[in-house]
Amino acid sequence: MNDPNTDVQLPVASAEIERLLPHRYPFLLVDRVVEFEKDKRVLAYKNVSYNEPFFSGHFPGHQVMPGVLIVEALAQAGGLLTQLSRDPGAGEGQIFYLVKVDNARFTRMVVPGDRLGSTSSSSAASATWRSIAASPALTASRPPAPRSCVRRPTRADPMACDPATLIHPTAVIDPDARLGTGVQVGAYAVIGAEVEIGDGTRIGPHCLIEGPTRIGRDNVIHGHAAIGGAPQDKKYRGERVALEIGDGNVIREFVTINRGTGDGGGITRVGSRNWILAYCHIAHDCSVGDDCVFSNNATLAGHVAVGNHVILSGFAGVHQFCRIGDHAFIGMGAFVNGDVPPYLMVAQEKYARPRGINAEGLKRRGFDAARIAAIRRAYRALYMGEAKLDEAKAEIAEIAASSDDVRAFLEFIDAGERPLLR
Repeated sequence: MNDPNTDVQLPVASAEIERLLPHRYPFLLVDRVVEFEKDKRVLAYKNVSYNEPFFSGHFPGHQVMPGVLIVEALAQAGGLLTQLSRDPGAGEGQIFYLVKVDNARFTRMVVPGDRLGSTSSSSAASATWRSIAASPALTASRPPAPRSCVRRPTRADPMACDPATLIHPTAVIDPDARLGTGVQVGAYAVIGAEVEIGDGTRIGPHCLIEGPTRIGRDNVIHGHAAIGGAPQDKKYRGERVALEIGDGNVIREFVTINRGTGDGGGITRVGSRNWILAYCHIAHDCSVGDDCVFSNNATLAGHVAVGNHVILSGFAGVHQFCRIGDHAFIGMGAFVNGDVPPYLMVAQEKYARPRGINAEGLKRRGFDAARIAAIRRAYRALYMGEAKLDEAKAEIAEIAASSDDVRAFLEFIDAGERPLLR
């Protein structure tokens, strides 16, 4: 609104403040002017966030805004009173300096989550500045959060912090997010409510992480990844659903991983030590095991279950509700529309078809010649003869009597609800 006695439009926002004052981040300590009387009084506010650079050293574990900066905020409010009060065109380019402070006294700490109010009033004889801190409920003393996890400042817990957690000043983090020790958050990242991030995880620039999402420790999530978004399912009606990610994963640029759906179990799960490369998509209600590699643009539709040590080559796609067994290898561009048993190597020919077992991958993981030979016999019984499925399963059962690997192969087949890829 306009002040009735001036041409000043209230509130005065940051863009206009930067035009009036020479200060710039991180030393611009006024965000908004909300009250103004020409030549008499101004009331300005500074929203004090946990990301302020001075909090990293003043003081670790107990953040308090330095008193000299509170005085500087008051001085900037005084400068705004002078600048807003002058006639148009008068005093252009002038810079005002603080030359003296008398009788300064601090009655309350200013801590993360406070809104620091600075009121400046003047008369012909003198100028008086006064700081109005936020309400006592926001500034009540609290013990620091446990070092294993940092909680962003909230109305109930404004002092929670962890000096080992490095957050870029431009990142936006919801007060209800929880960040572990040593978490790093890059520029312009956004972390929403009900997000938990474990110790040592690094979040790159421009990432979006929405909750409810729980991410384990020592993950590396590269720039522009979108993690924990709502499921891309027309049946989703906003019910509470979640995403869980384990430890030690590498998630590259522009990866998208969605939360679950109410009809699909309510949760999407990604295990540990996976490499999920750029532009991959993991849809709602998927379950991904450990030690997998998803190459660029690999895509899982909803409700897909992927075992351990699985490789999806670039541009591979998996139809909803399909399963991929342990140690399987899906070739580049293969479109999988049926269950893939463990150990198989699948290549594209219209729809994906079996092309032998993943022998090289099994060797790398310590399978000896006898284990691989048993798996190969089971494969031949299922895929290279003319036996019907029940006949092939009977032959595989005989091999399974002396091979745990083949027994797992057979159990996978028996548990299927979709047609077997054959």
